[in-house]
Amino acid sequence: MARNDSTSDSNSEPNSPLAFSTHEERLLYASRHGDCQTVEQLLEWNSEDAIQLNINCKGTSKANLGWSPLHLAAYFGHVEVATLLLSYNADVNIVNNSGDTPLHRAAFTGRHELVALLIQYGADVTIVNGEGHMARDITHGDEVQKMLIATEQAQRLKLEQQLLAASAEGLLDHVQSLLFGPRPPNINCIDVTGNTPLHCASYRDQRDVAMLLLQHGANARLPNKKGHTPIDLAQSQHMKQLLNIKPVKVVHSVDKIEGSLLRSKFTRGLRKYWVVLDRGILTYYRKRDDAVAGIKRVGFRYLDHAEFKPSPTNSNIFTVQYSNNSLHTWILDSDTSKFSREDWLTALEDHRAYSDYYTTARTVDDDYDEISEDFLPLVSVADSLKTAQARQRLLEQSAENFQKLVETCLSRKTDDQASALEYLESLPEVQRQLASLTDASKSLCSTLAQCLASMAQQEELHKIELSQALEKSRVLQDGLQALAQEHHNLEQISRYSSLSGTFYDAKTEASCAGSPESLSERASLDLAGSLSDTDSFHSIMDGTSGSLERLHVADPEGQRSEKRSEEVSGEEKKLTANGVTDIVIPGCRRTKLPAVMIRRDQFSLWTVLKQCIGKELSKITMPVVFNEPLSFLQRFCEYTEHCQLLHKAAMNDDPVERIKYVATFAMAAGASNLGRLSKPFNPLLGETYELVREDMDIKIVLEQVSHHPPISAFHCTSPYFEFHGSVYPKLKFWGKSLEVLPKGVVTVTIPKYNETYTWHNPSSCLHNLIVGKLWIEMYGLLEMTNHKTGHKCFLHFKPAGWFGKDLHKVEGYITDKTDRKIVMLFGKWTEYLYAMEPEDYGDAKKEEKKRHRHSIGYGSGNPSDHVMYDSNLNPEGEEFNDAELLWRNTQRPDNSSQYYNFTLFAMRLNEVTEQMKTHLPPTDSRFRPDIRCMENGDIDSASDEKHRLEEKQRATRKHRAKTKEAWSPMWFKLDTNPNTGEQDWIYKGTYWNRNYSRSPDIF
Repeated sequence: MARNDSTSDSNSEPNSPLAFSTHEERLLYASRHGDCQTVEQLLEWNSEDAIQLNINCKGTSKANLGWSPLHLAAYFGHVEVATLLLSYNADVNIVNNSGDTPLHRAAFTGRHELVALLIQYGADVTIVNGEGHMARDITHGDEVQKMLIATEQAQRLKLEQQLLAASAEGLLDHVQSLLFGPRPPNINCIDVTGNTPLHCASYRDQRDVAMLLLQHGANARLPNKKGHTPIDLAQSQHMKQLLNIKPVKVVHSVDKIEGSLLRSKFTRGLRKYWVVLDRGILTYYRKRDDAVAGIKRVGFRYLDHAEFKPSPTNSNIFTVQYSNNSLHTWILDSDTSKFSREDWLTALEDHRAYSDYYTTARTVDDDYDEISEDFLPLVSVADSLKTAQARQRLLEQSAENFQKLVETCLSRKTDDQASALEYLESLPEVQRQLASLTDASKSLCSTLAQCLASMAQQEELHKIELSQALEKSRVLQDGLQALAQEHHNLEQISRYSSLSGTFYDAKTEASCAGSPESLSERASLDLAGSLSDTDSFHSIMDGTSGSLERLHVADPEGQRSEKRSEEVSGEEKKLTANGVTDIVIPGCRRTKLPAVMIRRDQFSLWTVLKQCIGKELSKITMPVVFNEPLSFLQRFCEYTEHCQLLHKAAMNDDPVERIKYVATFAMAAGASNLGRLSKPFNPLLGETYELVREDMDIKIVLEQVSHHPPISAFHCTSPYFEFHGSVYPKLKFWGKSLEVLPKGVVTVTIPKYNETYTWHNPSSCLHNLIVGKLWIEMYGLLEMTNHKTGHKCFLHFKPAGWFGKDLHKVEGYITDKTDRKIVMLFGKWTEYLYAMEPEDYGDAKKEEKKRHRHSIGYGSGNPSDHVMYDSNLNPEGEEFNDAELLWRNTQRPDNSSQYYNFTLFAMRLNEVTEQMKTHLPPTDSRFRPDIRCMENGDIDSASDEKHRLEEKQRATRKHRAKTKEAWSPMWFKLDTNPNTGEQDWIYKGTYWNRNYSRSPDIF
């Protein structure tokens, strides 16, 4: 039963003669006097709904007028009472009639413990009271003041971190709430890498957030610590256009205004000046004649970033605060002035906008002139809106003044002659105020019209850019079609001609093994998972000649009655392949795929390539016939094929030996790309893949954490090392070749020595997309750093050159912390890597040049063939026989060319057993139906399933956009890499708990 307010037992204070009419009065009294027992009793009753109590009530008596219980407890130093109130959700930032919060009262009385308690419960230290003071301004204790200042900085930093995170994640509502809040964070704040919120939005392609940041003054030209501006980090052309809007050659005009004003000086009183506003400069003279003659100027001020404030008490006075913080108070000269105060303020606003534009305008790009000479940039639209807002404030003030004047006139009595005369004398002032109001209205309308015109010009500019892009697309399409015809003619000629001599040719070495008609070796693009599924397979295949009949490729050996020899009964045991101990994946034993790869010569490469014209490569899909039956997550998992190198590094006590094997691992990771010219399936957002290797005691998990841009994060763990990072390839299409620029940092950690190694993978390029045989090369610099010892490794992946002399070659060296070369490295990223002392390596190179020898295996070979070398000889030449062999690649299975040039390791990545199905998450790549259909040779079903999955993902993305639901990966989070300071996807550490109840339905 609810307790009655009139009950004397509950509403009378035992230690006081007072009788309380309400529970709120009793709570206020107990809070003031520190009666913790009574406060606790009242709060418990309220929580049990036994009484109705407002914990944030305010006193009505003289002793506590406008003060809440928390104010009283904070002021009188009752820590226990304050703790009770806060624990029952009392408003920590409640203000009294003077604008003071409980924190103001606790700081004023120097209650250190109470100040700390209020801050702990989220008290805002930046709230200003009615006198314009924050809590730190009224405290008398140095310790309390230091605490408040530190908290203020921490709260500001927290808001900045929230703005950075919200900008990166695209949380538009959160960004708006931060920017429109009472204390918005610095819009150009930076994180540890120097990235501003605009950097974060640009990197994640959050266009709506970027637009909002720009409208609030974000600087698109600020560089981060690596010198990159937001434009440099932009992931799409739309984002680059948004950030790179350039000012054009528009001549702004502003009317000159001059007149007599009085200036107030503290020492000399009022002095009259002739003031001239011209081109953003305020100049004042003693006399008008001096202004006409341009002589005897008393002073001048630039109006950029100036602030204007009309006097609230006198309609003839206004103040101007200039950018140098100097202040002028100007008064209308009622005898000679023909302009009103509103006229002067409007003119000052116009001249300030003029001055701001020309003091902050960027350099004009001459290439931009071909579009238009009079289009206004985005910045001009924003400036127009600011001007409109300023004029709106002037209009509101003029309307308010006019209303007050009319009310004053109407309130006067006109009974006697004196009152009537006074009323008639006020009519001219009413007329003047009405004219001023009319002028302000016209000015605001004019500014809004200018805003609309600017926006219309922006739209027209976009139309022009679109038409130009379409024309460029048409020209490029015609050119590529002609190039494709040339390709066809060259193929016809090549059938009746042959190359003579032994001249070395990169294209000869890079010729693909297997049947020459296999289009996968000529046309399929290994885009490292970056070509995303946005267009359906059916729309692309509309342009192919002929109809795509239902394809189902059976195992050529399936008709045989005998079963394959790998079906071994009894205990599972390790097999051997090519004389090397086999890789052990629990339950996976197959040595071939269920079906061989199909013939692709019936599909036109030109049909696919022309879809890329005028579009971003990251938004072009490939027909399923050009895929291989693996997801990109599985393809990247082939990194772990050579993880025995990391195991060797972890077992070695010499830091130089460790970095040698880690660098070898980084290089060998790309060896499986040789001959693998089919494209892996693009992972769906939220797709995962896991792999457990019992022979190396490792397990790796990968997740697709972003779709646009496509980013895959991975984390590999072992008792001896950790290997993690993210992959985001950026593509450049050069017509006849495709360049893949890998983004993302790769990190290896060896806990035993507390060492961390980081590097970025080198670039790769796919050549002869239209003319000639398709071949791949890797080139660029791989720089690896041991962040503990200071050792570095530099591996140069050499480009093939004109005649392919250096195809696949790698040369590099290791330095100590003093940058002294201590080890030389050389080899081929497809086959082997050796190490030598710098002196021995130099002598061997000299001997090689002296004898004009070429390395063994040098010539017009097939890059997909693995040459078996004499173990006693170095493939680079006998001069290098003393070099230490760090790694040599194993030969692929004999049937590799029939199965997409897979290694034995790759053939087992998509194998799934009944035991796996019991513990794998539903998002694992092994459960993708399109990959499974293609692996089984059912291409038509694979196409249908791929199209269905794309549509399902597209519908899910639209639903999230409609409901404003942000996507959050399950197993990784976006954070800062502590070693490089770059943004990276960090493993949350919960995947192997095997709790997949919250996994999304993506298949």
